[in-house]
Amino acid sequence: MSWLETAGVRTEASEIIVAVEGDDARTWLNGQITNDLKRLSPERSVYGLVLTTKGRVLADVIAFERSGATFFATSRDVWPALHEQLEKYIIMEDVALRETTLRAITIAGARAGEIDLAAALAGIDATIIATSRLGVSRDVIVEAADHERALSRLIESAAAIGGGAIDDAAWDGARIESGVPRFAVDFGDKTYPQEAGLKDRAVSFEKGCYLGQEVVCMLENRGQVSRSLVRVTLPDGARAGQALRHGEENVGELTTVAPGHGLAMVKRAHAQPGTSLQSGQGAAVVVGVVG
Repeated sequence: MSWLETAGVRTEASEIIVAVEGDDARTWLNGQITNDLKRLSPERSVYGLVLTTKGRVLADVIAFERSGATFFATSRDVWPALHEQLEKYIIMEDVALRETTLRAITIAGARAGEIDLAAALAGIDATIIATSRLGVSRDVIVEAADHERALSRLIESAAAIGGGAIDDAAWDGARIESGVPRFAVDFGDKTYPQEAGLKDRAVSFEKGCYLGQEVVCMLENRGQVSRSLVRVTLPDGARAGQALRHGEENVGELTTVAPGHGLAMVKRAHAQPGTSLQSGQGAAVVVGVVG
């Protein structure tokens, strides 16, 4: 039985949580990301992207509230470049960015809602928010000093209903199955949001301006993407980074691979379900476009 049918618990080791402080924190951050922070609530996070001026993805972020303040989680690896860009757009606003010691623990799976979080986290200062990390999932936000204690209790609670801790391989398999791309793996600074299938999950076309908006809206209204992220079935031995060919032409690349299936970025002309592409080990068959 897959852990998705029960409940799984994990922490993203490569993540950093940043506080956005000051009287203008929320409105300023809303002008930096692709999604609309009007959707943010104490119980609900907002997933969005920070773009370059050319409309490509610099970083992805999960914005959330804790004790009335505004925060976002992002990749520790991209934080220096992201921090540099964001600081450029603090002009007259009362805004400051501060790295925190907060950690996020993710709970996902069909039976995750059965876990009594209040009981599991008794005595721990925790904020619980809904996220879109993987279908209907929740993050438990705690201070680093409480992280191991909270993680252990949540894993124990998940194990009681047939789940438990999720390693990276199991998480990647679930991401592939659910069509959830990962920043710096399946998409990055050469990718438009639409190419990664993120427009519905991460982009608001109703909100005000943000950096890169003109390019994204023009692509949505007038253009077509040249590439698409797709789910594929794979032969044994396929590896992330391998080229995919159609005849003699290289038409894409595998980005995430798990036993039997994966994600790949391919030219739009070869993204139709049923299309058979060649990896180094045999046929990679397109199941569908992500998003």
